[in-house]
Amino acid sequence: MIDGGKQVYEFDEFQLDVIRRQLSRSGEIVPLYSKAFDLLLVLVEKGGTVLTKDELLEAVWPGQILEEANLTVTMSVVRKALGERASQPRYIVTIPGRGYRFAANFHEPREADRGLVIESQTISEITVEEVEGDDGETIDGRSRTLLDVDVSTTARTAHLKQLAAASSPKVIRRRVVLGALTGVLVMGIITGALLISRKQSALPPAAVAQVRTMAVLPFQPISAESRDEFLELGMADALITKLSNLEHVVIRPTSAVRKYSGLSQDPIAAGRELRVDAVLVGNVQKSGDTLRATVQLINVADGKSLWSEKFDVKFTDIFAVQDSISEKVTSELALQMTSEERARIARRYTKDSDAYQLQQKARYFLETDTEEGIRKAIYYFQQATKKDPNYALAYSGIAESYTQMNRLALAISKEEIATTKAAVERALTLDDSLAEAHEISGLVHFDYDWDWQTAEREFKRAVQLNPNNARVLQDYGFYLLAAGRANESLAQSKRAAELDPLSPQALMDLGIVFIGLGQYDDAITQLNRVFELNPDFAAARKTLGRAYVLKGTYDEAIMEYGKANSSGEDIGAMAGLAQAYALSGKRDKAQKILDLFKTQPAARRVSFYYLAIVQTAMGQRDAAFDSLEKAFAEREFGLLYLKVEARLDGLRSDPRFTDLMRRVGIPS
Repeated sequence: MIDGGKQVYEFDEFQLDVIRRQLSRSGEIVPLYSKAFDLLLVLVEKGGTVLTKDELLEAVWPGQILEEANLTVTMSVVRKALGERASQPRYIVTIPGRGYRFAANFHEPREADRGLVIESQTISEITVEEVEGDDGETIDGRSRTLLDVDVSTTARTAHLKQLAAASSPKVIRRRVVLGALTGVLVMGIITGALLISRKQSALPPAAVAQVRTMAVLPFQPISAESRDEFLELGMADALITKLSNLEHVVIRPTSAVRKYSGLSQDPIAAGRELRVDAVLVGNVQKSGDTLRATVQLINVADGKSLWSEKFDVKFTDIFAVQDSISEKVTSELALQMTSEERARIARRYTKDSDAYQLQQKARYFLETDTEEGIRKAIYYFQQATKKDPNYALAYSGIAESYTQMNRLALAISKEEIATTKAAVERALTLDDSLAEAHEISGLVHFDYDWDWQTAEREFKRAVQLNPNNARVLQDYGFYLLAAGRANESLAQSKRAAELDPLSPQALMDLGIVFIGLGQYDDAITQLNRVFELNPDFAAARKTLGRAYVLKGTYDEAIMEYGKANSSGEDIGAMAGLAQAYALSGKRDKAQKILDLFKTQPAARRVSFYYLAIVQTAMGQRDAAFDSLEKAFAEREFGLLYLKVEARLDGLRSDPRFTDLMRRVGIPS
């Protein structure tokens, strides 16, 4: 190598390949994103030497002004790759007050691919005009390949080796030995290219074109001692909201990235788990009225930075920071946007920083998916609207919170339903381009008003505004299922699961659609995938129990309903269990559950719709219709699915059932 360094470093069972930029352990590759590899390499190359934090920051992030937190987080990733902890170091020793030292003993180095080696005299024999780069372009002062070379010494060396490999007779047009003069020219070009590369770090267009899915991870604190989790998740959520307006790039929802809020966040590992092409990561801190942030867009495939920037502004300029990040991301990805997309991305939902902070807190609590958290979210959304009465996103948040409670089968009063309707109407009056508000409007018209025509119009508008919003597609998919348009429903639900592949809810919803289609084996397979992500998802257990009942495998259904009802108080699981008992001939056990339902206090009243399902299984036809009439009087949600509810097939031939479907308004 031109700097005289090794090509492969070996210590214990590890091999660090400089040219291929790979760390392997006993022959197995250990994933490391680009900067983590650079940090490890610097430590290894200076083995035994104490390196200060400033020296490491300059070596790994040359020319960039970054916070110490970047080094801390990246060091944690390196330690994890080496299988050690800071408290029990095996390779990287922390020297208190000074820095770090690599303490391993090296084996004899192996030679890497000889075809990539460049001897010093070879460099002096290659002129700028004589070598074609990796993308087929001639390396001159403007070569994209050379400009993309990493700023570290190791990466420069590796890249030059790749260029030498390309210098075969086919690509060398002429060879002119210029000696020391050419060497000076080449080094001058490299230096100039590196200076430019510090300002522009974009991948070649071919690589950029591959970024079609992206995740915005929760921001990390610049200083762990002064964390502000509302701000950290809030920054990510705000950028997700903005970037979700892009039609040709899928942005993972906030619910999918929340779990990466920990300080040991590994962006590349997160990106791979989320199955995205790129991740947007950052550090942020609010100190007084000042906001400090560093942001980086990383290509997951190779860990290369696509773009990075630092911000140090007044907190009131946080909206300008978010605008700048969104603009830079879309610019670096070379996206061709419509004027409507540009307008939606540039839109600011409020100018009041206090209202914005309240909305951040609300979003944080809404993502907890608990009744306590959702009620806190409602409070903060309401406070945000008091600060800014024109804050459409906050009004939409109020309505979303109540519909989320409905999704979780939490009781909401008639007054709260009225509040939901008023909030979503206000949101749409202020901003008719909010996809989420149209989605919630569709839910309100569907769930509460049974206005099928208006509901579908609102769902379609939401999909048109944001075709990559998984939850919008899920809700529209359920509407289509209830309307008896099962194949259309399946298409929407499959797309939703593709957009949010780590969402247990999205995977479960797809299983429900399979049940509606009568494809019970597919439903069972799909629902078992849910438990790989969340083994304790009770709703999915109940849904799996339903699939087993309809398939006729009652023992399995009883087992799943039992798991779902671990608390002994889940009314839905108890009703499913009673149905399974009745159909399997254990009528006495089913009747005991029915008798128990009659003694439930008013606050825990059993759904009349559930009662009808159990009574149908028991052959109590008149009692079942009586329960359905009571469910109709209460406008129970389950009645919307009468057209595809196989558990009520025993009633379907009765004219009373047809009349009930007509009154619910289900399209024929």
